[in-house]
Amino acid sequence: MTYHEDYIAWIHNVVHMPTFHSLNAVDFMKNHSIYSVQAICLLIYIGHNSGQSDRISVLLASASRIAQCLGIHRLGSETPLRILKCDDPDTRSKLLIDREVSKRAWWFLVRQDWLQIPFNNTYNIHPSQFDTEMPKNCYEDVSKMGLPTDIVEQNKDRYSQGSYTFVLNKGVVYQNENS
Repeated sequence: MTYHEDYIAWIHNVVHMPTFHSLNAVDFMKNHSIYSVQAICLLIYIGHNSGQSDRISVLLASASRIAQCLGIHRLGSETPLRILKCDDPDTRSKLLIDREVSKRAWWFLVRQDWLQIPFNNTYNIHPSQFDTEMPKNCYEDVSKMGLPTDIVEQNKDRYSQGSYTFVLNKGVVYQNENS
């Protein structure tokens, strides 16, 4: 039990508190950015293991709202023309990667929100109020992504770094549709 208590103390002192201080230092509730959303996603990911469920619920709602303010919930399924028509291959590649990162952050929030339904009997992100498609099952190695034209999606049976979350996302969608 000592190891567990030491681990929780370490997480609190080395991860949680510095992250909270950093988020507050940039005034994340006023100055919205994908970086704040990502930082909160990491806090949520590890927070459940350290007995922070109430704090995690509030952070989840905050991150969801920040993501909505950034328009991450309305990315759609088609790559925007402003990205496709971008003449500079490096800029186009960066925009495509940023879009994929945003989809991953959004779907992490969706997944966490919907997984809380059995405990809270409610959710904050309604399926009819976003159109951001699930992230692609793609490689994270830039040389294998297919850039700069578009990010190549791998077959669902082919393992990539995103395969695990791809399966989790499908699971929460199935759970939500059948509950």
